Amino acid sequence: MLDVVGAVSRHYEEMGFSGIQYRATPYIYHRVPAEDDVYAMFRLGAKRYRCDLSATIDLASRQRPMRMRLKRQRRASRLGVMARWGWSDCEAFWDILRENLRERYDVEPAHTLEEIVTLSELFPANVKLLVAVMDDHVIAGGILYLAYPTVHLQYSSANDIGKESGGLDVIVEDSINLAIEEGFRYYDFGHSNEQDGNILNGPLYDFKVSFGAGGTIFEHYEIDCTRRDDGNPNC
Repeated sequence: MLDVVGAVSRHYEEMGFSGIQYRATPYIYHRVPAEDDVYAMFRLGAKRYRCDLSATIDLASRQRPMRMRLKRQRRASRLGVMARWGWSDCEAFWDILRENLRERYDVEPAHTLEEIVTLSELFPANVKLLVAVMDDHVIAGGILYLAYPTVHLQYSSANDIGKESGGLDVIVEDSINLAIEEGFRYYDFGHSNEQDGNILNGPLYDFKVSFGAGGTIFEHYEIDCTRRDDGNPNC
């Protein structure tokens, strides 16, 4: 890895670039321990320019969810909220997602509906949609990426009825059960940061942690190609 990262750095310097940015794959997505790349960043004098905080459940030793989450699950059950897998509800869910992102952040989802459906068709075992329904109406949902050993909740959203009735709790708990049944090790909610990690969305992070999650760091590095130590035989 020292040779690889050093060669990449020299290659881009020769192309006229002054630096390269690198996002290290978090350990929860490793099949086996493999953080040699982070060590290579250190050896090359890379600067950590961003650090994000994700919320992750270790499914082998999950912390107990907060009491609020258990109450919300019971409420959803009383109201008849049910989980449903499959892509037939994708348009209804995407409408909920887009409306919430527009109202709260004035942004669009990173993927269009067409793109996410295409991904699901290309990788049917790895990209799944789970929705919560009440009276046969979609009230919440989430897109899940299954990348062993981790299940990642990429998108999740609920309308007003879904928020009130505990629809998101149904989504999270059912998808956690899927991860456990299929032998995954981690369940990752993703980071809750803005402005290159300098701002943490506290309420969002607390919501994720309340399901029994703990903090996982997502590291970002920048290599200054012009300041590489050419005298290091390993780089």
